[in-house]
Amino acid sequence: MDYYEPSDEMEFQEKYISLFLDIETSLKKILDFEKSHKNPKNKTEIFAEGNNIYFKASALVNVVLNHKIAVENGLELHKKRYVKFSKQTNVEYAPHIIKNSQDLYIEAISLVKDIYALKEGSIECLKDFKSKIPEEFHDFIYTSKKDKYTWMASHPKRIRDLADEINKKSKIDLIIGAAHGSIISATLLSNIINSSVYFIRFSQFKRKDNNPIISKSDMRYLSNYKEKNILLFDEDLASGKTLKNLEKILSPNFINFYTGAVIRHYSAYKPDFVAETWFD
Repeated sequence: MDYYEPSDEMEFQEKYISLFLDIETSLKKILDFEKSHKNPKNKTEIFAEGNNIYFKASALVNVVLNHKIAVENGLELHKKRYVKFSKQTNVEYAPHIIKNSQDLYIEAISLVKDIYALKEGSIECLKDFKSKIPEEFHDFIYTSKKDKYTWMASHPKRIRDLADEINKKSKIDLIIGAAHGSIISATLLSNIINSSVYFIRFSQFKRKDNNPIISKSDMRYLSNYKEKNILLFDEDLASGKTLKNLEKILSPNFINFYTGAVIRHYSAYKPDFVAETWFD
C-alpha cells in the first residue's frame, strides 16, 4: 500500500448494520486462511479482505460513540447522520438507556481490538454485539472519507515504530485517543503494546468540537486508571492543538501520563513519543 496517498478504499458510505456482514465475511476468510497454513490461491483477494477489516471495523466504535454522546447529552438522535453536539439539552433519556450506551461503547472498543488481532472467537463476539444494537442504529449511514494524514498515521510500520519508542521508556496501561481519527491507529497500537484503549470525541476540524466531549461515564471509566500509566494520543499532529487541549483537560486526572502521535508536522509541538516527522 502507498501510505502517503490515501487509498480509494478509504472512501465509502454504507449502512451501519450492513458493515457487520462485510466484516464477518472478511474475518472468516482470513481466519480460515490462517488455519490452513497455505499460501492463498489469490493473494489479491486475501489482501482485499484485510483492507476491508482495517477500513471498516473502526466504524463499530465510531457510530456507538455518536449514540453515546447523544443520549448522555440529551440530544435528539438522527437515524441517518451524526448528531451535532450542543450544550443545550432537550431530550431526557432513561438512566438504563444511558448506562446501556456506555456498556455498548466499552464492548465495541473491546470487539474491534479482538477483530484487529484476528482473535479466535471474534466472529461470535461480532454476532453477539450485532444482536445488542438498538433498532435506531439500523438505518444509520456511516461515511468514511479520504484523509491523507490519518491514512499516513494508519501505516502499520509507523505504528510499530511508535510502539518501539514507547516500550523503551514505559509500560502504558491505557491509551486515550482523540476520536474519530485515531480509532484505527490507537487500536492497533494498543494491541502491539498490550494496553487498554479508550476514546474521547474531540474532532476540532471535522466536527468543529471546541473542547473534548467528556461525560460522567467517561470520567468514571478513566478514574480506574488514575495511578496507571496513560498515553494521551492523537494520530497526526498538524499544529498539535488537539493533543495539547486533550492534555490540558485530562492530565490533572492522572498521576503518570505521556503524550504521543504516529506522525507530526515539523512545525507542530513534539509529544513525548512520535514515530515520524513530515515536512511539506
